Amino acid sequence: MKAKRIIAALAIVAALGLQACAKQQPQQSPEQSQSQKKNGGGGGGGGGNNKKSKSKGTDPVKSGVKEMRTALDDLRTAVRAGDGAAAQQSASALDAKWEKIEGKVREKDPEAYEKIERPLHAVISGVGVTPFDQNQMGDQIDVLDGQLVQLSKAKNGNGGGGGGEKKVDLKMGVAAMRYNLQQISDGLLKDTAAAKAAATDADETWEKIQSEVKKQNEDAYKNIEEAMHNLVAAVQATPLDKQKAADALPKLDAELQKLSQ
Repeated sequence: MKAKRIIAALAIVAALGLQACAKQQPQQSPEQSQSQKKNGGGGGGGGGNNKKSKSKGTDPVKSGVKEMRTALDDLRTAVRAGDGAAAQQSASALDAKWEKIEGKVREKDPEAYEKIERPLHAVISGVGVTPFDQNQMGDQIDVLDGQLVQLSKAKNGNGGGGGGEKKVDLKMGVAAMRYNLQQISDGLLKDTAAAKAAATDADETWEKIQSEVKKQNEDAYKNIEEAMHNLVAAVQATPLDKQKAADALPKLDAELQKLSQ
């Protein structure tokens, strides 16, 4: 009898304990229970939502630039091999990839857009010439590649943003300047406004690489600095001094060509 009383007492204590726990734990409505199931359960601190918040969309401009550089590598290989058919095919692919992102680039950074458009147009036009000039095409490809690299490094595909002066690779800078010289030469005959714009671009690029040139070859620096000064002064003069500009162009190009070797 004593043992039965003890067992009965323990049973009552256990039942009271279960009731107390049930009172402390709030009951969930059917709506709350369903909501927890959808969100992956309540104990994980909203783990399902965290996974969604961590995933970020890919920047379409940077993805497009990556695809363009792949197509540009194919074009560079075809140009070096002198394969006109392959070059035209790669150039078409390059142009198609640019069409997908050019609107976004133009909206975010008109300056970067123009700097890509000019060499891209030259490349597309160049492969249509039979036979094409491999050296000139190579320079234009290097210029375009350099501009694409700058765009891919920029935040949110925006080449601007006041992040300070951009550093330019010496080889890319020299190629860009030589391309500008060709634009100036063409502009002297056809479009003086284009010649002035190209001279401004060349001068801006020179400002970004001149310290590196001076460090490597002070004589080359002095020769280029003098030729650049004469060229820019001639092109920006009113009226444009075509003879002085024409005299400065080959001297400047010869010095730049030495640096590119």
